[in-house]
Amino acid sequence: MVWNDCIEAFKEQKLMVQEVLKSAGCKISLTFGMLTSNGTMGHMCMTCHFISADWKVQKRIIKLFVVEAPHNGVEIFNAILRCIQDWNIEQKIFGITLGYSAANDTMAGMLKHNLVLKNILPVEGKLMHNHCAYHVINLIVSDGLNFVDSIVVKLRESFYYIESSNSRSKNFEKIIAQEGISEEWPSLDMPTRWNSAYWFL
Repeated sequence: MVWNDCIEAFKEQKLMVQEVLKSAGCKISLTFGMLTSNGTMGHMCMTCHFISADWKVQKRIIKLFVVEAPHNGVEIFNAILRCIQDWNIEQKIFGITLGYSAANDTMAGMLKHNLVLKNILPVEGKLMHNHCAYHVINLIVSDGLNFVDSIVVKLRESFYYIESSNSRSKNFEKIIAQEGISEEWPSLDMPTRWNSAYWFL
């Protein structure tokens, strides 16, 4: 019963968003990201971006789905094309922003070719594919962090050493309080997010 109610609510919301996209008098750009779990299942999120009639930037998540392995350009292209066609937005596509990877480049090339053949993209699709700025910045910063890698490694080891014992943790908190450095406990950085390395340091 709850399952059926959820599906009905989803269908209603989907129809509402489809109507918004249909009535939007502009082109639509897409972004998507994929997380891989256990190296086999890829969880993809697709978002569309557009300008509303009152000139406000809008974004809507239109699909959360699983892409079976292998996560190559062909499989991703097929999944994205099905999503675009399911939402009836193929004729409105302007561009797509992706993280930097060989599979994404292959997929973007296939999608561009497909849409150019249908005379959908302006200027033969030269403006269609953009790399995600966040991802590019992350690659640049990660490369730069190699110069201080030995320092970052020592900081991480110190963090693990303090965290591995309750007494060390409490002593460290006392020292922080005595020195008036910060009340916030440092959080370990994530190598895939450049800003988390900055906050960690």
